[in-house]
Amino acid sequence: MLRLSADGLIDAEFETEFYYHRKLQYWTIVHDHEDFYECFLITEGSVYHLVNGVKQLMTEGMFTFIRPTDTHSYERYGDEEVELLNINFRSSMVEEAFAYLGEGFNQAGGSGNTGARIGNAA
Repeated sequence: MLRLSADGLIDAEFETEFYYHRKLQYWTIVHDHEDFYECFLITEGSVYHLVNGVKQLMTEGMFTFIRPTDTHSYERYGDEEVELLNINFRSSMVEEAFAYLGEGFNQAGGSGNTGARIGNAA
């Protein structure tokens, strides 16, 4: 399994980086993140997202938040193309947000991530 690090991927000054992927070939290597969080929004098409051993079909308008401890990858859905906005945040930035939200905020989340539909996508 590949472990990705914020160094070289995320600007140290701004603590965040975004990428717009216009085409996801067939799949990505199973990986986790050493020191950053990731979220992505499917802007067009569909793709399978494998996270923590669960295969989820992600469609246009769905948004997912990935923690550093989550293991995930993408897999092509049939012949469909997919476009997605990917945003990465250094762990320090997210931890500061959690601290601001206070002690009662559940930082760990659930046992797995599920995609949530946002906006007015059907």
